[in-house]
Amino acid sequence: MNTEEIKKNDADDLPAKYRSSAQEMTLIIIRFTLVFSIIFFMAATFVYGRSYFVKSAYSVAKSVSKVVPIIPIKDKYVFLLLGTDMLIDVNRTDSIIMVFVSVPDLRIDLISIPRDLRVKTDEHGYQKINAVYTFEYLKTKSETAAVNKIALKVSQITGVDIDYYVKVDLSGFEKIVDLFGGVEIDVEKNMTYDDNKQNLHIRLKKGKQVLSGKYALQYCRFRHDRLGDIGRMRRQQTFIKAMVAKAKEGKTLIRLPDIISGAMRFVSTDIDMKILIALIGAFPEPSKITVHSQTVPGDYEYINKICYFKTVDDKLLKLVSDISSGEIIKIEAEKQKAELEKADKEAAGDKNKNSGKSKDKSRT
Repeated sequence: MNTEEIKKNDADDLPAKYRSSAQEMTLIIIRFTLVFSIIFFMAATFVYGRSYFVKSAYSVAKSVSKVVPIIPIKDKYVFLLLGTDMLIDVNRTDSIIMVFVSVPDLRIDLISIPRDLRVKTDEHGYQKINAVYTFEYLKTKSETAAVNKIALKVSQITGVDIDYYVKVDLSGFEKIVDLFGGVEIDVEKNMTYDDNKQNLHIRLKKGKQVLSGKYALQYCRFRHDRLGDIGRMRRQQTFIKAMVAKAKEGKTLIRLPDIISGAMRFVSTDIDMKILIALIGAFPEPSKITVHSQTVPGDYEYINKICYFKTVDDKLLKLVSDISSGEIIKIEAEKQKAELEKADKEAAGDKNKNSGKSKDKSRT
């Protein structure tokens, strides 16, 4: 055993309080490299379909994390995803999406907060929620203060704390989608719209296609149909689901570290890279992650000639509570069971009806 190995072993054996800062940093790097290597091996084997190797790799990764924990991972996280429109006169949060991540359930729940949601502010009375960020930024000239303000408002109306935020503007969104190599979407109809003020020109054809960043942005921004902003929010949720599905593909998993590091250049976030990597490694099997869309209860109405979205507060709190507690899984299972039973009864009724018609024909 050489001198370097003796020093390394000595550092491992020393209690943390007796280690030098250099020794502590060396151990952290060694541990991080070990777990990251296991995760990368998992991704590589995924490409070749060797699922049993993947399960083994994750099992080892979890064991290593228990012995030499790098970053503590919680069972549940709440992220706030903000999309800001930089092409108009005032910067607003054009998209506000709550992302609930449940590690044990391999589940992601999305709640799109309508940008026209009517909320009470401290200094400006009742406003649309997308103005909360704007007012705070104009007041403080601080992006962090503005994000914290809207995160606090979202927490107040939903009853849950936000763990981390991710903010991206329009150009950043395009670049991130292109890093993924585009995302496949089944565009439900032809979409055409022009707004010279926002430099927004939408030209999308109906049908399944891989959307580049430019056209993905058009898909996510389109709202000029009967459903208006509700349709836009649904398309945004559909797109996020498709992006998660793309991220679960073997070829994408191999490139995920590069994609993440590249995407970090185009977003503002308080997520630490080590936490992000550790969270990715905490999921036993990425292919089994499911993404679910939830709708804020409420409807649009005019107040003082201004169109607001008014939510039913107790129903929204109940929805968020069900997601946070995991009760939503039981509720959805019971709902699905009831729908299947109803379909079976209808099918049985049709069968009996057709059988009766056949008997009548045979008599004649």
